[in-house]
Amino acid sequence: MAKKNSKKTVPELRFRGFTDPWEQRQLGEVGSATSGVGFPDAEQGGTDGLPFYKVSDMNLSGNESVMSASSNYVSAEQVVKNHWKPITTVPAIIFAKVGAAVFLDRKRVAATPFLMDNNMMAYIPDGKSWDVDFCLSAFNRIRLSNLARIGALPSINASDVEQHHIALPGLPEQRLIGRFFSTLDSLIAAAERQEALLRQKKQAYLQLMFPREGETEPRLRFTGFSGEWETQQFGELYAPSREKNDGSFSAKDIISVAGMRYASREPADSSDDYMRTYNVMRVGDIAFEGHTSNEFAFGRFVENDLGDGIVSHVFVVLRPIPGRRYNLAFWKEAIHDELLMRRILARSTKRSTMMHEIVVPDFLKETVRVPSLPEQQEIGKFFTTLDSTIDIFRKRVELLKKQKSAYLQSMFI
Repeated sequence: MAKKNSKKTVPELRFRGFTDPWEQRQLGEVGSATSGVGFPDAEQGGTDGLPFYKVSDMNLSGNESVMSASSNYVSAEQVVKNHWKPITTVPAIIFAKVGAAVFLDRKRVAATPFLMDNNMMAYIPDGKSWDVDFCLSAFNRIRLSNLARIGALPSINASDVEQHHIALPGLPEQRLIGRFFSTLDSLIAAAERQEALLRQKKQAYLQLMFPREGETEPRLRFTGFSGEWETQQFGELYAPSREKNDGSFSAKDIISVAGMRYASREPADSSDDYMRTYNVMRVGDIAFEGHTSNEFAFGRFVENDLGDGIVSHVFVVLRPIPGRRYNLAFWKEAIHDELLMRRILARSTKRSTMMHEIVVPDFLKETVRVPSLPEQQEIGKFFTTLDSTIDIFRKRVELLKKQKSAYLQSMFI
């Protein structure tokens, strides 16, 4: 690639052999924008025929760049009956045009004829002026949310899209740029799929390697281990920690419990007096995070495997009983496992204004099956290795996305 050219009519970074200035065009001069149509509930649910895309379909696995699946398909008879006009000039770029989804700025390529509902819009590029991969990359630089008309329901008009200006190089340069970003997108998608697959495998192993309620031993074990796991009360394993910050910790030591990482920003009040209201959370301690979600119905416990620090006084911190032998990697998974903890927390939490609160005495009376220390160590080591592998792919995705963002800035005007 060639180095930076100071003219504003060319990008900072180009493939060698290209020197011509890029041409400013309105999107409406080199394509057209069109909105989707109404999709009555009675017509939905089909599994064969023409794909009928909804905004949520952009989230389906495999649809990270090019739409390959839809939640709904319609027959030729439905198309005729409803007077729908499928979009047959493809490929096209589709995106959300109404509501909060507009601000997510997601764009996808529809490579085969399709229909879309009236919450979506498609930009159909003129095949003579565009390379489709370049077109998608160019669209990824456009903040469609900036085109939205703000009101009770934000929306994008086709005319506003068509009047938007964009700089275009010749088709040979477009093809090289488009191929470059298509390859980069494929690498990102592959790493994301691998990360998702490993997370699915982890969930499957958690179900097999921990006894569920009513079970006395797990269904999958390492060689050399047998027999029932011992029943213990949580009160035999943990006790409330009442250790307050004595001034040894400062704002830089605040732990974000939800992500188990040191907070990136200091609180509004980071005075010494206020810092002393914080609870100390040491390695191996667990804190209850009461926000509920689809994944955690009654909140969750999070173990500190980060390092000693402090957390807000609103968090209940429990500390392993001194003198007991624990494998922290094992308990990190056990205490956080929704399938294992769901019923326990259902019985030992209460709903407050915005989240669930743990009722400590009730929780400490709850029981859990506990393996021997050697088996804890084997299970802990297994999940530590699996988490490390997942983290490799997570970081790869982050790096590739940062690289893509940098290239989008330097290879376009």
